[in-house]
Amino acid sequence: MMLPSGSVTVLGVFPPAVAQQLYGLGDLLVIPSRFEEPFSMVAIEAMASGLPVLAVRRGGMPEYMDHGLNALLMDGDSSPEAIAMAIEDAASDRDRLSRIALEARQMVERRFSWDEVASQTQSFYERILECSGMVHGGERG
Repeated sequence: MMLPSGSVTVLGVFPPAVAQQLYGLGDLLVIPSRFEEPFSMVAIEAMASGLPVLAVRRGGMPEYMDHGLNALLMDGDSSPEAIAMAIEDAASDRDRLSRIALEARQMVERRFSWDEVASQTQSFYERILECSGMVHGGERG
């Protein structure tokens, strides 16, 4: 569904079960967080769905978002006017948004697949056990 140029639809709250369908309807997901966003699963879901993301640099999002490559990032203290201008700028270059969306999807597939997350989690726990002096079999070293 294409909205007329210059229009915005604010969806409000919706159940997680319909998120995938909604990401497919959008042109750009804007995350104007005013608090230190720890990770932003919404950003990861949108990126995995091929929806480009415009976000402010808050919390953990800059750890996986690279401005101009897989997302569009703004200063964390950006004003509403600056965010509105960034949205207009993003909307003016659909080819750029398409490139960003493709790179974002590929990044999510590389870094956040279930296999990759499970492997990283296992490695993390193994390092904790090594640091605490635990050895295999639950015995203390």
